[in-house]
Amino acid sequence: MIGIKRSKAGVAAVEFAMAWPLAFVIFAGTFSIGTICWIQSGLQVVAFGTARCLAIGETACPAGNGPAYAVSLANTRLYKNVITASNVAVTSATTCNGASGSYSQVTITDSSWIANVLPSKLSKLALVVKACYPTMNSS
Repeated sequence: MIGIKRSKAGVAAVEFAMAWPLAFVIFAGTFSIGTICWIQSGLQVVAFGTARCLAIGETACPAGNGPAYAVSLANTRLYKNVITASNVAVTSATTCNGASGSYSQVTITDSSWIANVLPSKLSKLALVVKACYPTMNSS
């Protein structure tokens, strides 16, 4: 019989119990960061698509209907109810990233989903994306 000090039974279980919490935190953190990057990328596409639609005067987004178009686009590109019309600000700008001219600018601010992804201490953060597109001059 082997003495209790030299017994190796259960060593793997103890090592697993010590390593599993760290592995789980790393996995959950990677998943959360990936989700944040995916949503930010999707919202950037939505902001650019809305700015473009407003700038060229497409019939799908007449003046004043930009936020509703952005919500519809976000529901299609990301998932339902990711943003509301109150999260979208549409403005006319004279500069865009240092270039002067006439631009249609869209800003989307959202923090509602962050509470589901990040720990509660970070849930006050907001994701802000901006996009602009030169407006077409009517000649």
